[in-house]
Amino acid sequence: MNRIFRTSTSLFPFLIIGALLYAAFFIKPTAVGASLPLSPIQARDAFYGVAAPGENIVWAVGRNAKIIRSDDGGKTWMVQHAAGEANLQSIVAWDAKRAIAVGNLGTVMRTEDGGKVWTLVVGLPPSVASAKLIRAKSIGVSAALVVGEYGTVLMTRDSGKTWTSIGKREDVAWNDVAAIGDVWILVGEFGRINRSRDAGATWESITSPIKSSLNAVAFRDQKNGIAAGLDGVLIATADVGANWKPVESTTKVHLFDVHHGSTGWLVAADQGLMLRSADGVSWDAVRLVDRDYSWYTGIEPSADRWIIAGAGFGSFDKNNHFKSFK
Repeated sequence: MNRIFRTSTSLFPFLIIGALLYAAFFIKPTAVGASLPLSPIQARDAFYGVAAPGENIVWAVGRNAKIIRSDDGGKTWMVQHAAGEANLQSIVAWDAKRAIAVGNLGTVMRTEDGGKVWTLVVGLPPSVASAKLIRAKSIGVSAALVVGEYGTVLMTRDSGKTWTSIGKREDVAWNDVAAIGDVWILVGEFGRINRSRDAGATWESITSPIKSSLNAVAFRDQKNGIAAGLDGVLIATADVGANWKPVESTTKVHLFDVHHGSTGWLVAADQGLMLRSADGVSWDAVRLVDRDYSWYTGIEPSADRWIIAGAGFGSFDKNNHFKSFK
């Protein structure tokens, strides 16, 4: 009896090990409950560019080639593209179907079906391959200009299918472009300004009143425009970009985008600020959210509000009320 007991006791550890090995190899765990779907807008996201081709349609592009779209004015969102090494910096949408997005590493993407399919554009000029494409602007029903590093200036007239280089390769980044008819104006690093009076066929250098980089330019009519840049710089023109003069901006933070809409001028800035002006002369700094110091790089007028993209993402109305998209 003692011998049987001793034998059983000595086998007991091996039985436990055998049971554990059986469980490891042959018993499959069963999930309990359902995993929650990821929100289209994540805390780690940053959206650098935005387009609003209709009252309720909003597109935004940003980090890691992410593209999102809303068809209800920002209440709900869908992810259309979110795989890529290149950040997307800017987007142009001609209507609810056709759009282009541009970004780092010479990336140009296009859609003709509202974003159900985004296609990488190939066959771009060789000089574009390593350039960061910074801004895209619509100049017609199917045309757009794109500017970026190494003096890049590109033009398309067929919704982004084909592209022509109209810039001179040089060691300068053009950060934005404005088109007023056949007068096109480039702004970029070191306060540089170039102007064409024949739709990009020839360019002339314009004397700039500042040396810090200009990040954005926009016009309210056929003559009057504003350019914004680093260190709170604002400059203005009243003759379609032939001459520029400094404007007091009331801040020293970096300014990244400028637009004119139904409620006047709005400038997107660093440290959670927006600059507003009714006339382009007197400016007020507005903090979007108390104790929030996010940066904002993209603005798009939409109906009676502005869509604002950056480290934060939301809408901003004429009463200085900011509503974050989620």
